[in-house]
Amino acid sequence: MEEAPRQRVELPPPRPCAPDAHQERFTLEDRPGWRCVTADGVGAGPFVTTFPDGSVEISGAFERGLLEGRWRRRYRNGHTAEVGAYVEGKKDGLWQLYNDRGGLLGDYAMKRGTGVEKRWYLDGALASERAFVDGVLEGPSVAYAKGGEILYRATFRAGALHGPRHVGVRGALQLEDQWRAGVPFGTRRIWRREFLALEQTFDDDGVRTGPYTAWRDRSSLRERGAYLAGDRHGTWRWYDRARALEREGTYYLGVRHGLWRQWEGGGLRMLGRYVKGRPHGVFTFWNGAGRVTGTAKLRNGTGKMLTFHDNGVPSTRTSLVRGVKHGSFQELTPRGRVVVDGAYLDDLRDGRWREREVDGSLLREATYQAGALHGVVRRYAEGRLASELTYVRGRREGPYRELRVVGEKATESVTGAFSADRRSGEWVFHGRDGAPTLVMHYEAGALHGAWSQLDGDRVLVRGQYERGQRSGTWTWLSPSGETVRTVTYDAP
Repeated sequence: MEEAPRQRVELPPPRPCAPDAHQERFTLEDRPGWRCVTADGVGAGPFVTTFPDGSVEISGAFERGLLEGRWRRRYRNGHTAEVGAYVEGKKDGLWQLYNDRGGLLGDYAMKRGTGVEKRWYLDGALASERAFVDGVLEGPSVAYAKGGEILYRATFRAGALHGPRHVGVRGALQLEDQWRAGVPFGTRRIWRREFLALEQTFDDDGVRTGPYTAWRDRSSLRERGAYLAGDRHGTWRWYDRARALEREGTYYLGVRHGLWRQWEGGGLRMLGRYVKGRPHGVFTFWNGAGRVTGTAKLRNGTGKMLTFHDNGVPSTRTSLVRGVKHGSFQELTPRGRVVVDGAYLDDLRDGRWREREVDGSLLREATYQAGALHGVVRRYAEGRLASELTYVRGRREGPYRELRVVGEKATESVTGAFSADRRSGEWVFHGRDGAPTLVMHYEAGALHGAWSQLDGDRVLVRGQYERGQRSGTWTWLSPSGETVRTVTYDAP
């Protein structure tokens, strides 16, 4: 049984360009298409943009690089969604919007970019109103929920926010703040489920300055502090879900400076001091019973920073040089077994890193270069290799494989390759017996080329992809090899 192929609109656009222009690909409103341009790259003549299947979404024309003349947007089913006209790049005349069945939703009038632009939901409810003057936002701008509740309300002057702004609805997430010529000032408040969740202040230049407070619920603080010229400054406090103080410390123009404390369950767990952002002096750690579990001593940010389990065994060991991670790093279990080990270079992971289960079996091993994965990354399951992939400066590059372990035997379950961080070439998925079950091809991360589904030596489905879309004739076969059905697809 054969199915009809998809219908597509031919590209480039049917209307030809003027003799002094040529067609080129371009993007409008994130949609690809074709337009006519002059030799110096200025839009001049008709254009279209398309849906992924190639059908036309928007059609119109440019004149001297500006939208000019009739303009139309379509739904995927071909019905008109919006129609109007431009004069020198500005909306002009009557604009009409329709639902996806062809029914008129509403209209509005513009005169050389001046008027109130409107949008409607498909059921006819008003969705938004925005005031423009000479093609630039000027005056109120409002968006509505389907029930008529205001979702967004703001005022613009010369295209920039100017005045109070309100975003969101009661019972969900709300934001209220003030703007002047596109710059926030004064107090910004955010509500979540009808309680005040955050309050902060801005100076007249839009820089965070003054008190900052965040809440977990109506009566529980999350954190409180202050900013000065955009940087954290002064004493900051953090609170846990039980409303108890969790952490406290002081900043000086964005860097830790002064005494820092941490609590857990109401008990002090860490005490130390920072000088100009660097840990300095003795850091002391306590367990839940109030006993000292250990100390770490650093000088001007240099030394070995330790943290401890309740039994006094170190939980992490981090080498610091002048306040940044530099040198070896370890994470340990309460019994002292190393489960993570690696090294830092100027605060970035560098060299080989290993992660282990508590029994010592490997979970993952990788190599970093200046914080980016660089080399082969191997993952393990129950101590057996499960996958390996090569990275080059943080991007996947080269062969990839996954393995399936059954008893004492390991077989490949997935094989393929990456190029420039995207799937490339042939990828094969294997069954438990190791035989291929799916074979496909990629180019620049998109399916491109032959595709087949297999059952042993038998082909069940075969076809072709082109740039991520099915193309040509696809065939489904019975276990005996007889054709069950075919479907033909146009090339994208």
